[in-house]
Amino acid sequence: MMEQPKVDRLNDLFEKVLANSANSIEKHELGRLYKEFIDDGRDNKQRKYEPSSKKYTAFNQ
Repeated sequence: MMEQPKVDRLNDLFEKVLANSANSIEKHELGRLYKEFIDDGRDNKQRKYEPSSKKYTAFNQ
């Protein structure tokens, strides 16, 4: 489980981004903390990036 101070910082940074008052360093930190939050509790197999072999085609309807 992610430590509470990190969750609090994640919330603070998210609010700053929504208010358009975050600088680029804070935006980068938010991205890093968000990734850590999402990955928290997942096992290593779930974290490993595996490119999809599926191909998608868009059709105009």
